Amino acid sequence: MAPCDTHSSSAARDYSMQYVVAVALLKGRLDHHDYDDATAADPRIDRLRALTRLAEDPSHTREHHDPAVRSCANAVRVTLDDGTASPWIETRFPAGDPSRRDQALPLLADKFHALSARRWPDGRGRDLWIRLNDAASAANWPADEFLSSLTRL
Repeated sequence: MAPCDTHSSSAARDYSMQYVVAVALLKGRLDHHDYDDATAADPRIDRLRALTRLAEDPSHTREHHDPAVRSCANAVRVTLDDGTASPWIETRFPAGDPSRRDQALPLLADKFHALSARRWPDGRGRDLWIRLNDAASAANWPADEFLSSLTRL
């Protein structure tokens, strides 16, 4: 699989497993800032991307396409030039999978608050999160008012 041009956009970087692995190896983590142009400009990322090899695991593909499973599995192993290899780390159902909703909600809340703080002043994101998490309030919120609340500063 040829690597995509991760210099073109943050969306291209989001879909590049080589990019994700390179940044995670360099930083020990991956968050929304890591898809920004400033991070992507680090020449070490392209060097690591060039060394990254992807291989399809047919069982992952099969389970992804099976409506009874719908796994979004991935696995990684780092092998160094001297042949030393890290353990095989596999995730069959990542945090965003519906089967892990209870584990994912706190992560989603953290991400929402971090991103909304960049856009809205004091507490607006928190207030919006509270309202959206109240099923009755969210269900009765007219669409035009909801959309208006997103565009007000």
